[in-house]
Amino acid sequence: MNPLVVDLLGSLLRWALNGVGVWLVSKGAWTEGQAAAFAAGGSMALLSLGWSLWKSYGKRLKLVTALALPTGATELDVEHAIKSPLIQTPSTATQKDEVPRAIE
Repeated sequence: MNPLVVDLLGSLLRWALNGVGVWLVSKGAWTEGQAAAFAAGGSMALLSLGWSLWKSYGKRLKLVTALALPTGATELDVEHAIKSPLIQTPSTATQKDEVPRAIE
């Protein structure tokens, strides 16, 4: 399975577990205050999910870019390759048993 998809599914699972926890806490009678607190908590959960998904994507992009660069490239070289509009980075969907295509 695509390693990025595995990371993203892990993020979704953590988010779902958080939702189950919120649901269990909110099992009692609802008041306006409780509903507002739940909405605020849900907003924070969605924010943390988005952040987790973005970080997983960034880590995967950094890994496949580093693998495509020549041996001896530094972390700064990897970051430059990702930010440069002149360099095409490898796909984050590159399978674990495939070599990321070379950066042009």
